[in-house]
Amino acid sequence: MARSPKHRTKSGRGARPEIGLLDDNQGSAEIYRERLQRTSGKRLRPLIFALVILAVPALIAGAIVAIQNADPPSESAAPAQPSDDELGDPLVTPEPRERDALEDFSANGGELQLGNRFASIAAAMNDVALTAAIDSRPGTGILYGPVGDLGVRVLEPAGLTHVKLDSSGNWVAGTYRNSFDQDVLVVGRADVLDVGRTVQSHRWVWELEPMAVGTNGFVWHPHAPGLLAYAENNLTKTTLVTVRDLTTERPGTRRYHIDLPGRLAAWGDWGFGFNEPGPFAFTSVAIPPEEETATGINELTPVVTGVRGNPLGIIAERRLLIDGGQTAAIVNLDTGAMESNEWFEPDQEVLAFRASPDGKFSVGLLADRGQAPNAGGRVVLFAANPSSVVEATEQIFTTSGATTFDWDGTGRFVAGHQSATTRQNGQRGSAASITVFDLERALHVSREIRTHGGEFDDNLPMAIDSLAFREQLPD
Repeated sequence: MARSPKHRTKSGRGARPEIGLLDDNQGSAEIYRERLQRTSGKRLRPLIFALVILAVPALIAGAIVAIQNADPPSESAAPAQPSDDELGDPLVTPEPRERDALEDFSANGGELQLGNRFASIAAAMNDVALTAAIDSRPGTGILYGPVGDLGVRVLEPAGLTHVKLDSSGNWVAGTYRNSFDQDVLVVGRADVLDVGRTVQSHRWVWELEPMAVGTNGFVWHPHAPGLLAYAENNLTKTTLVTVRDLTTERPGTRRYHIDLPGRLAAWGDWGFGFNEPGPFAFTSVAIPPEEETATGINELTPVVTGVRGNPLGIIAERRLLIDGGQTAAIVNLDTGAMESNEWFEPDQEVLAFRASPDGKFSVGLLADRGQAPNAGGRVVLFAANPSSVVEATEQIFTTSGATTFDWDGTGRFVAGHQSATTRQNGQRGSAASITVFDLERALHVSREIRTHGGEFDDNLPMAIDSLAFREQLPD
């Protein structure tokens, strides 16, 4: 791993909470030693020695006699349990082990980690849910549950594309093409009770409900659970964007309008990013009005149009990152002006990107410019304020294939997917895995992806579409 960020001390109202990274020596246990005090009076030593010689044989003989005369234990008798006072406080409280669950191993040597500084990261890993397309199986499957023991869910209707989880891991959405060559958006809960089971073991069928027909791109909100936006184009080359809040009993709806055609590629509290039609990727960015109406259609204000690349997300306060062209573009959403790129070199390109909920950091896949998105690269941490750290980016891990990543709701943990590798002879080199990185302690833990009962192990590598940290939602 590259050097950890060295945060500078700031004061005043503009000060940001700093993240303190622990040194490796701080996690080691202290060793306590007790000194034996010598007994005063050298004359007592011969007497004590003689008593010991006489007492030891007597104790051994008495123990043998007691064992021979003792009654055999009754089969129905319950084993004696020590009292709470005799047990004392355990150093490590063992957690109940689920069937077929993997043990937690650290990323720096493979030693079993229990109750130490890696424990919080291993616990966070159990809250990671993901969607994955299994190449050799028909349809699209959702792998849901703990990373080491995922359940396989087959989505209906079959042939879904662009399957994505929301930020809480509790909703899933996707699209399919109908007989009129239209994209149909379907949505459903990923954490509901089982709908039906196929003849194959551990494969459950999840039926998603249609939400819209003729859509042109959909995106979950990066941080707000159950908040989905999708775009629709009409013959007048205008775009209507609908935002649905699925967390309410009656889903709330907000609508926006802009006079340009485009596929919705990214959105958030900052506004909406569209890909313009054409053979190359061009981006238009629009922001909503300061005062929105809940019943009518809100007009979007274009900030920039015709910027080469794809809208990726917020890399700094009110600064949108667009990349995928000859160079990266940093757009000031307040002024619409392009600003300099202080985070990485011009010959490097951000292929994928996700900002933290607090806006202080982002994580992205950094590779040589012009490289294919599924070729892998360096997964790095971007500081929203480059002047606050020694280096604007810090490498978390590397990947040799398609990857994706996500933040937990607190902004402390980052989960990243690493593709399986295949040797030149066609055999699998390494399994697909999930790595969880703890920003608070600059530590990470990795775990192989395994499905419940060992299904689909032979089909790795798998195409990961999205990651999410599961959240417990209110009823």
